[in-house]
Amino acid sequence: MDNIGILYQPQSSPAGPLADEIKRWLAARGIASWTDSSRVSVDGRLSDTDLLIVLGGDGSTLNSARKALPFGVPIFGINMGNIGFLSETEPDKWEEKLTRVLAGDCWLEKRLMLRAIVERDGRPYKKFIALNEIVVSRGVPISLIDIYLHVDGGFIAKYRADGLVVATPTGSTAYAMALGGPVLPPMSDNFILLPVAPHLSLDRPLVLPGNANIKLRVEVAADREAVITADGHNYIMLQNMDEIIVRKHSKQAAFVRLDPPEYFYRRLLRRLK
Repeated sequence: MDNIGILYQPQSSPAGPLADEIKRWLAARGIASWTDSSRVSVDGRLSDTDLLIVLGGDGSTLNSARKALPFGVPIFGINMGNIGFLSETEPDKWEEKLTRVLAGDCWLEKRLMLRAIVERDGRPYKKFIALNEIVVSRGVPISLIDIYLHVDGGFIAKYRADGLVVATPTGSTAYAMALGGPVLPPMSDNFILLPVAPHLSLDRPLVLPGNANIKLRVEVAADREAVITADGHNYIMLQNMDEIIVRKHSKQAAFVRLDPPEYFYRRLLRRLK
C-alpha cells in the first residue's frame, strides 16, 4: 500500500490524537498517509488512496463508505463508538491488526449498497446512496401516509403506515432489526422491506432478491409531511405523488476483515448481550 487515508470522528476526543499516532506509525514504515475529519469532503484525496482507516462509530463508517464507494477504496474500521458492528478492531488492538493488514493477512468483504432516485413530475429530482437503508416516513404533524409498492413493474401492496424501510443486509442489524426484521448475512444479495407501524396493512417484512426494481409512490395530504432519508442522515421533504426508485448500486462497499466470515454471528451475539 502506497497511500492510506485516515478519517476520524471530530466529536470523539481520542480519535484525532489516535489518527496522528497511526500516521506516525505508518511513516516509520515508509507508508504515506493523510488524515482528515470524517465530516468533510475528501473526494480529491481518495482517487489515489489504497486503504481508508476510519476512527469512529458506525455512523462515521456509514458516511465513509458512501465517500469511498465511487473510488473502490476498502475500509478498515477502528471502533471509537458504542456499537461498532462495522468496525474491525478496538482502539487497543489497532497496531496488531493493522500490521496483519499491511502483510496481506486479511480478506475483503463486499457489501451491497442501495441507490435511490426521487422522481417528481416524472423527472429525476434527487439521488441517494445508502449502506444501511432508505426510509420513507411521515413528518409532522403526526399522520399516516400511503405508500404504494411496485416490484419489477408489478403492484404488490399499499401500506398505510408511519413509513417503509428498504434495508440492505448491512442494515438488517440496524433500524430493520428494531422493527423486528430478519438478520441477513452481510454478503447476501437481498433487500428487506419493512413497514413502520402499519395500520390495516401488510405488517410482515418482505425479502426481495438483489436484482429487484423497487418503486414506491407516496400519497400525502396537503397539510401533512413525508420525508426520505438515507442511512438516517441525508433527507429531503417529499411531495404528494413523488415516486422513489430503489435499486442495488452497481458498486459494492468493501471492508477489510481479519477473522473468518463467521465472525459476523459471534459479533452480533456479543453486541446483543
